[in-house]
Amino acid sequence: MKKSIALLLCAIMIIGIIPFSAFAENNSIWSYRVISEEQKTAEITGYNGNFTEIVIPSEIDGYTVTAIGRKSFYYRREITSIKFSNTINQICDEAFFACSNLENFVLPNNIKIISAKAFAGTKISKVVIPESCEYIGENAFMCPNLETVIITGNCTLNSTSFSNGLDPQAEFILYGNSVYYEYIEELFGWNYVSIDGILPGDISGDGKVGIEDYSALKAFLSGIGSFSVLEELSADVNSDFTIDAFDLFYISKLLNQ
Repeated sequence: MKKSIALLLCAIMIIGIIPFSAFAENNSIWSYRVISEEQKTAEITGYNGNFTEIVIPSEIDGYTVTAIGRKSFYYRREITSIKFSNTINQICDEAFFACSNLENFVLPNNIKIISAKAFAGTKISKVVIPESCEYIGENAFMCPNLETVIITGNCTLNSTSFSNGLDPQAEFILYGNSVYYEYIEELFGWNYVSIDGILPGDISGDGKVGIEDYSALKAFLSGIGSFSVLEELSADVNSDFTIDAFDLFYISKLLNQ
């Protein structure tokens, strides 16, 4: 009996001196690597769960998640959607490579770098690049269904940043520096449409926000009709890359001014 108690006490003492993180890693669906102990930042290096709709946490074990590491979700074909935390500023090489059923995500508002093949082989047809983005690597969005790319700022691109894997043609819709992207169009052969000077809420495109714009958005939110890309951009009044009741509210405020 005494021997059993002694062994139990010994085991408790050993457990007490093992860092908690050694157990936390086994009990978590996330694998991660500490980037900076001083700044308490980390990058996700793997996903150990089985959910098809993934929510990326903003914090793990007290560390702020600022990056999605290389091949973190490599060939995870069961994943259909990702919800990113806005703490993330970098998505590394092949992070979501060959996630062939991934078709729904909104990039984080603070993203700065999207590295090579980060989303290659995914199912997306449309991608919106936030104003914060500074660089998009080679074949980052080499996606077979890609049709529309919307860039809301100025970032460094290369000739293979976007393609559908067969034909490097993609429709470019742009907020911002049209001169730069016209040059890119000539250099890379991409289709380009400038949206410089777009008026938020002016869905009809008549140069003002009116009751017809409110009615069009209300119908759209009720499942009636559809919008073109330019109409979607006008309808997204609060620029959060989502068309919802908040945009309808903001249009009503504009009408009452």
